[in-house]
This record gives sequence, structure tokens and C-alpha cells, in this order.
Amino acid sequence: MRLLAKCSGSLALKNKTLLRKTILANRLKISALERKQAVAQALLFLVGSSLFNASQKIACYCAQKNEFDCMPIIHMIWQAHKDCFLPVLSPNKTNALDFFYYTAEDTLQLNRYKILEPVSQKQIDPSQLDLVLVPLVGFDNEGNRLGMGGGYYDRTFMFLKKAKKPFLLGTAFEMQRVERLPDEPWDIKLNGVLTESGLYYF
Repeated sequence: MRLLAKCSGSLALKNKTLLRKTILANRLKISALERKQAVAQALLFLVGSSLFNASQKIACYCAQKNEFDCMPIIHMIWQAHKDCFLPVLSPNKTNALDFFYYTAEDTLQLNRYKILEPVSQKQIDPSQLDLVLVPLVGFDNEGNRLGMGGGYYDRTFMFLKKAKKPFLLGTAFEMQRVERLPDEPWDIKLNGVLTESGLYYF
């Protein structure tokens, strides 16, 4: 399934703020039905992969508005008897995330960004996760990720500069791909990206 054309390489050379604004405007044009179909197709690529089968502790996120919706993946994690975790804004670290266990019985509450977080007492160190699904605005073929600008995932997973676990898997629609993203020394690259067109490894 083809949604919208991906962003051009010339656009990728512009500053991050303009690039973020352009991609988000394009993503907004994807209909709810197209997003649902795209997520369903992407799910098939993920659950059939050795990456998913080899992972037991998997972190997802609660999508906002027209983001790639992880809920079907969360349900698949539960069905496969794997452990699901969700990010929570850390009260102890500046602009960083903690991860807490999430089951179908757990309550969710809105944080200050209006993003749902689990009300749970079971926390896991990020280094103990096997697979982390990461929301994004844009990505390129080198594993560079454009987020919303807060740097939460970069700070949380800075230890991956010297470690190999967990696997960071961006989740997006194919139209969010650009040929080249500007990157900074503190950016943490993705190990792969999941879209409706496939599962890409970098």
C-alpha cells in the first residue's frame, strides 16, 4: 500500500524545524483508514520477524493523534506471552524516560504532554529491554531519527553509544522517510524502522 510520496532529499537539507513541520503536515493528510491499514500491514512484517520472536521484554508507546498506532502491536505482545512496557516521564532525570510494565488491567493516565502513561509500580531499567518501539517524525536510510525535539529518547538511551541492547526500532509510515536527515553528535541512531512497506535494518 502506498500512502503519500516520501519527502525529497532537498527538503532533508533544510533545518529540523521546517523539516518537522513539513512531514507532520504531510502525515496529517493520511486518512484514519489508511493509517489503520498501514499499521496492520506493518504488524505482519514485525510478528513474522526473528527480531520479534527473539525479544521477550518489549517497550511500546501510546500514540498521539495521527502517529503510528502501537496498540495492535501491544495486543500481539500480550498474545505472544511477552512482557510489554510503556514510557513514563522520569521524575528524577531531566527530559528522560522511565519504563514501566503494562498489562490490559493497568490504568493509563495523561502526562503533561497529554500522552497516556501506565499507572504501574513495576519498573524496568532501559538496558534490560530487548526491543523498543520508538515514535518519530522522520527517518532516513542511515538510521537517523527526527523526533519532536525534546530529546527524551536520545537522553534515555545514551548508554547505547557503548552497548548493543536494546534494539531501537522506529515506527512510521513510509512517507516519513527522507533521503538524509541532519544529525548531531548526541543523536542516538535507530537500529531499524518498521513501516507498512517492510522492516528495515540499519
